[in-house]
Amino acid sequence: MGRIVIIDPDFEQLGGHNIAANEIIRAHTCAPMDVVCASSLPDEVRLEGATLKRVLPFNSYEAYSRYRSPLKRAARGVRKLLRQQGGPGLDETGFGRELFRVFQSVNISSRDAVVVHTGSAVLLNAIMDALAQFAESDWPDLHFRQVRPLDNINYERTTHARAQRMKRLGKLFMYSETNAFAEMLAPLGYDRSLIALIEFSDVSRPLVHRSGPQDEFEVAMLGTVRREKGYGHLAQIASAYRDIADRQGGPRLKVLIQTGAVKNRKLYRAMLNELEQAGVNFALVEEGAGLAGHWRCIERCHAVIMPYDRRRYTDRGSAVGMDAIAAARPLVVAGECTLEEYIRNRNGLAAVGNRKLAESLHAIASNYSEFSGNALQLAQKFRKQQSQNLLFRRLNSSASGNPDTAKAATADSAV
Repeated sequence: MGRIVIIDPDFEQLGGHNIAANEIIRAHTCAPMDVVCASSLPDEVRLEGATLKRVLPFNSYEAYSRYRSPLKRAARGVRKLLRQQGGPGLDETGFGRELFRVFQSVNISSRDAVVVHTGSAVLLNAIMDALAQFAESDWPDLHFRQVRPLDNINYERTTHARAQRMKRLGKLFMYSETNAFAEMLAPLGYDRSLIALIEFSDVSRPLVHRSGPQDEFEVAMLGTVRREKGYGHLAQIASAYRDIADRQGGPRLKVLIQTGAVKNRKLYRAMLNELEQAGVNFALVEEGAGLAGHWRCIERCHAVIMPYDRRRYTDRGSAVGMDAIAAARPLVVAGECTLEEYIRNRNGLAAVGNRKLAESLHAIASNYSEFSGNALQLAQKFRKQQSQNLLFRRLNSSASGNPDTAKAATADSAV
């Protein structure tokens, strides 16, 4: 019997979504698990039932950061940086050799199933290079997160060719967090039977019912404080809601903000100042950082708002949206983007613009029993589907050493 090996370059983000994903994979699979992470972690970080290996090929977090930073800038459109900046970590061939040594250190083989939590085409290229140093018969099954073409100027020339080779061998699968991304992969030669749609959320938590709003309608704003998440629009949305409620009636709005996910402290301070100046009723929910605090904040609220930049969510998924569904909370999301996938059961509303988002919040507050009931139905369906997900089935079957079962799991997904 083989193992499940997680290659997780973002594991240093304590309480991050990748840790939740690893915990969920652990809960739904029966094979031994190794987690290979990018940097040293405090001793208190554990993943029950898994072996944590701090061996990804960077001898320090600084070296790892030098590798990632140009990729992040390139993804924002400055593609020439990849041509101009060599430097540590950007030589895919050398990086592939280092990864090969990592694979050797964990004794990776064809009996194993590998899951890679990153959308970087550069890292995919490096992993392909590392795997190429094994005999083809010894390649493990590789399950890769959605890869973004903008991450690598040589995407078409390199990644696609390698991916085609691995697909012919029946070794390469993708998992995607959205239908939109799964459709985007079709022109690159991936049919849907190779793509597992996965929504990582902790469905083991009991559903906590929240009765409808009386005097106050509590709305949670969650996720890391970054500009693309729409924190800069929160004061305007709340002010618009107040104007609507003053004219049409309805409960007062109270905004709940989780304090454990601050990345952009300048933006965070500016948002708090704007909320105070606008006279918005808000509370900083100090329920603790990480996933536990994240969930406690969701369970306390009536609804969740996601006023994200829709230009950045043309195909991306959101952990906040998945967790709101799993917790049976109605959602208000930015429209005209993939976030609309999270309100597929009329468990929320989508809108474009601050005024429209405020109107959507008011509509949910005014018809809470309807939206809450729809959210509960979707949560129950979501929780059932999670345990039967194709990714978990394939991981179990490939690690069990039964290729026929793995093929059957893939074939079932196409039905």
